[in-house]
Amino acid sequence: RTIGIAVSAIAVVLAALSLTLDFGAIEGGVQAGAPKEMEWYLAFSLTVTLVWLYITLLRLLALLNRS
Repeated sequence: RTIGIAVSAIAVVLAALSLTLDFGAIEGGVQAGAPKEMEWYLAFSLTVTLVWLYITLLRLLALLNRS
């Protein structure tokens, strides 16, 4: 149980760091004048990261609720 909570907490931190990387990539693309096709790529990347963070938070809350 404790290992699962620790692993989920680490996954939440990694997802949050990935979220900051996504926002950095978006900001860098805007400043560099990235082509129009990059909008879809960056938006998809941001969406995947948000879904990952959401699911990981739900898993962590479920594990904490069991304890």
